[in-house]
Amino acid sequence: MFNDEERIHNFIQALRRLEHEDSQKIYTEKNIQLLKQLESYFTKLRADSISHVKNKVDTLRKSDPKNPIFFCGELGAGTPLRNELFYTKTLAWFFDNKNNHGFGDTLIISLLNKVASDIGLEHRNLSFNVNSVTPEKIITNNKRIDIFANGFFVDRENYKTPWLLAIEAKVDSDEQKDQLKCYDEYILGLKNKNKGGVVWKIFLTPDEKGASISEWQKMSFGCIARILWGAIKGNLKGYETLPPGLPMLQCYISCILTDIVGMPLPFHNKIGNPYNALQYLEGVMS
Repeated sequence: MFNDEERIHNFIQALRRLEHEDSQKIYTEKNIQLLKQLESYFTKLRADSISHVKNKVDTLRKSDPKNPIFFCGELGAGTPLRNELFYTKTLAWFFDNKNNHGFGDTLIISLLNKVASDIGLEHRNLSFNVNSVTPEKIITNNKRIDIFANGFFVDRENYKTPWLLAIEAKVDSDEQKDQLKCYDEYILGLKNKNKGGVVWKIFLTPDEKGASISEWQKMSFGCIARILWGAIKGNLKGYETLPPGLPMLQCYISCILTDIVGMPLPFHNKIGNPYNALQYLEGVMS
């Protein structure tokens, strides 16, 4: 019994062999049958994925009814149409504790915990402090880092280590020539000024596309949405009054899900990309 990966591999290998066939023989009965099998397989795979999405949404509706996938108010009609600047400047606003959203440093520290764990740091033993968060950090006249933040963390031995965070986002645009190289030079200068420390560099895209420089950690907007909601959903009952920024956070996450992930909100059966939706839901519920 083949697993899914093996079946896909065998189908692709069979299709590649068709390249060596005489063009007049390309539509033989055997080849037509093969293409029908391929179409049938992926049709079933898509239907199964949609079914899995429906089941997970039903489960989530019971366990996390305030989740932004169920949030769709008047602002739902104002989806920002893949506006990169909207997503980065709003994210920076949520990360900055000086703004009146009521979350303090909770959201950015949740992201820092994620990237710290990805490089093997025991983040549960780290106490993060945030000094500043800057949107559109100017590096040169025509180069800006979308989000730049810095601070320090203290480990269980009370040792203080400075950290830098840079986020470069791409929704539909591509990297500019030497863009990340320019950022790296600037960041290295700051790191040397700090006499060491930890640097986290995130390349944020709709589908975890890798950056031209491998040191930039790839991350999807869906992952950011999971991190933001995961940071506060368990604490909502602990607030005497709900944070003033909660409706905007719900709206921001719902915009990511509809505009970038492709999940219809309020949720219904017509899913543009069930695989992205399934990936998001599995992350939320893990």
